[in-house]
Amino acid sequence: MQCKFATIEELLTHPVFYNFAKISEIPRPSFHEEKISEYLYNWAAAHSLDAVRDGSNNILIRKPASAGFEDAPAVLLQAHMDMVCVKSADSDHDFSKDPISLVLDGDILSTGGKTTLGADDGIGMAYCLAALESDTLKHPALEVLFTTSEEEDMGGALKFDTSLLKAKYLINLDHAVDSEILTGSCGGVGVKTTRKCDMVSIPADWRTFRIDIRGLKGGHSGEDIHRGHGSANLLLGRFIDKCASSFPIMLSSIKGGTFRLAIPSYGHIIISLAEEDIPALKSTAAEALAVFAKEYEATAPNLTLTVEEAKRADFAISDTDLKKLLLVIMLSPNGISEMNGGVPGTVESSDNMGEIYMDGDNLVVVYEVRASFKSTQEYIVRKITALAGIVGAEYETFSGYPGWAFVPNSPLRETALGVYKELYGSDMTVTVVHAGLEVGCFIEGKPELDAISIGPDCWYFHSPSECTSVSSVCKTWDFLCALLEEGSRLPK
Repeated sequence: MQCKFATIEELLTHPVFYNFAKISEIPRPSFHEEKISEYLYNWAAAHSLDAVRDGSNNILIRKPASAGFEDAPAVLLQAHMDMVCVKSADSDHDFSKDPISLVLDGDILSTGGKTTLGADDGIGMAYCLAALESDTLKHPALEVLFTTSEEEDMGGALKFDTSLLKAKYLINLDHAVDSEILTGSCGGVGVKTTRKCDMVSIPADWRTFRIDIRGLKGGHSGEDIHRGHGSANLLLGRFIDKCASSFPIMLSSIKGGTFRLAIPSYGHIIISLAEEDIPALKSTAAEALAVFAKEYEATAPNLTLTVEEAKRADFAISDTDLKKLLLVIMLSPNGISEMNGGVPGTVESSDNMGEIYMDGDNLVVVYEVRASFKSTQEYIVRKITALAGIVGAEYETFSGYPGWAFVPNSPLRETALGVYKELYGSDMTVTVVHAGLEVGCFIEGKPELDAISIGPDCWYFHSPSECTSVSSVCKTWDFLCALLEEGSRLPK
């Protein structure tokens, strides 16, 4: 099948991209998957396939085995419906109603940097639909599961009744490197801290300014945590500290990051200061920009730090609260905690201080903690809650999900490795990922599942730079088709 396309119209002649484009027309933020769930349920009916829709809007579709595969063990294909909704600072995209605009540039499919693409995991969904609608694909009995709220709390997968599944083998379609086969993932949990601040009046003769930091690459808080993309929240903290240690300031607002699972790529603060300190503010901003630009020259060549006068603010947090804020930013665990000694080059545990914002007079900080071991996850959470205690903040944990442990003996993994070698003449890399996958949720309910995760080359998940390789999507489709055909040889 053709894998080079000059236009979007040509691209949509491929069954995977055709289905991806249809999916991209339907808004699907986490916790708001009603429309895409309804679309999938109706799609199954239109294709005369049995479908089950549960109370979490998960959709399970079943397709009988093709001729000659009736005695082969059933295979489960799985992808999640929701997508991370992040847009560029200058985008007016409304994720509640607007379709995702696709831009084709050679082999790269993206949105042109305007919004997240939704390849995570819209491409996985498209593989599933293409497999279900194909009348030429040879395969065992298929169960195809589309889940909800994966990007937030994996609630769909955690609440799904695994007793509905007959399959022994699971192919998750949520990976992003076509030459790798995933065989394990980390668990994680969100942590939210909240501290009520004292609001005080700003002197009548002080002026107010907005400082913006933009141009960082951002990315996935698990898969990109080791890439040195930088954190807008940390840079905001460093800038505030530099100012506060040089001249008096009062802070009325801070907003950094948009989602705990995304490395914050931009943020801003609103501060007030005396007239005579304005030159010092501007010189401090110029110095900070020079320092930050040098530090992130490789990953953020377009980094900016701007200072603009804003509408006068009447109130700001107290000086005591400003000091507490700086303590939180400077002392919070952020980035890599430990590397995995058993899997060289893989992060074992990390934390992403994904959001900082004012909610009325409350300072809110939201983290995502990831770890291969429950014990290291709990230790990082303990660090955060200890810091919350020091600054007088309340805290809560939420959206926890289990890890997926590596299994030494996996017939599905060995079969997949053999199929890939036969197709492409090279070996797949067997690895684990420092990100959460729903596989752990299903294995928790159905321990006998033998699972792998595969997918095409994609980059910059959870950021407006998200993109995928067209040829890699085609390659992975061919691989999946060959693997399903080989499914007749899997042990029952």
